[in-house]
Amino acid sequence: DGSAPGDREGLRLPWNQLAEILKCLEKRQRLPRSLARDLNAVKDVAEHHAWRWFALLSDSRLGPMAIKSMAKKMVKNGSEAILSWTEGDGGDRRWTGAPLMHIFSGHDATLISLMCAFKIERPAVWPEYGSFLKMEVYRDDSGMCNSGAIDSCVIETGVSSDEGRFFVLFSLNGEALRSAFGAEQDALLRYFVPWEKVVEGMDGMEFGLPPLAV
Repeated sequence: DGSAPGDREGLRLPWNQLAEILKCLEKRQRLPRSLARDLNAVKDVAEHHAWRWFALLSDSRLGPMAIKSMAKKMVKNGSEAILSWTEGDGGDRRWTGAPLMHIFSGHDATLISLMCAFKIERPAVWPEYGSFLKMEVYRDDSGMCNSGAIDSCVIETGVSSDEGRFFVLFSLNGEALRSAFGAEQDALLRYFVPWEKVVEGMDGMEFGLPPLAV
C-alpha cells in the first residue's frame, strides 16, 4: 500500500477484534475466499482469543480484579435468597423477600472472567455468542450432594429439614461444570459446591486483593 513498515504496525488487529470481525463476516457469508475454504480458520481464531483470556484471567489476582464486583453481587443475591427461606405456621415452605432469579448481561470476556474467578473448569467448547453461565443454588436434604459428584446427587428442592444444606452448581450453556471455589486449603473440583465454601471463596477473593483493587 506504499506505507512504510513502521506505519503498518498500528494496522494490526488485536485478537478480540479479529475474532469478532471474522465471526460477523462468516455469518453474512462474506469471508475472503482463502478463509472460506478453510473450515477451521474462524474457529481457530476464536479459540485462540478465548485461550488468551483464560490464560490472563486465571491469574490469582488479575481475574478477581476484573470481575470481583459482579461475582460479589451474585453471591450476595444467593445469600439473600437463602436467608429468605421460611416456613409458615402450617408447615408450608415459601420464599419471601428476595427474587429467585437474577439475570446479568455481558460479553464473552465477562463469562470467562467469572469462570476464572469462581475457579470453574474450562469447558470443552469455548463460550460463543449467545452463551450463558448459570449459578444455581440448590437445597439438598438427602445429604447425597456432600461428595460433590453430579451422578450420585439426588436434589430435593423445597423439602424442609434442619439438616438441609445449600449447594451451588455452575453450568455453561446447559453443561454442568466442576468448580474448585472455596478456601484455598481444601479447594477441589466438584459439581456441587457447599454454599459455605462459596462464601469463604468470595471472602478470600475480596480480602486477597490489594487495597486499591477492592
